[in-house]
Amino acid sequence: MKRSSLADLLDVNPSTATRMVKRLVRAGWSRAKPPRPRREVVVELTDEGRRVVRDVIRRRRAAIGRIVTRMSEDERRGLVDALTAFTAAGGERAVTSGDLG
Repeated sequence: MKRSSLADLLDVNPSTATRMVKRLVRAGWSRAKPPRPRREVVVELTDEGRRVVRDVIRRRRAAIGRIVTRMSEDERRGLVDALTAFTAAGGERAVTSGDLG
């Protein structure tokens, strides 16, 4: 992907995207050297990076679960309705129970 395409996807300036990639590489992502031109960048998640992502997702789900359990059943239904509407308005696909594994 060209740096400008990555920047567009992230809705940032190309220089910001470059700095973000450099930070990700330092944090455990790998960066492959692409064939010319140098305007393109290839970024892959390392095994350690995958582990970090899984851990963050697990912790976030647990934290959200603790909060939701303190809500009444009516509040939880309202939350689901609101999040479903938010997802639809954002053009995202609905989350199914298979996505939660």
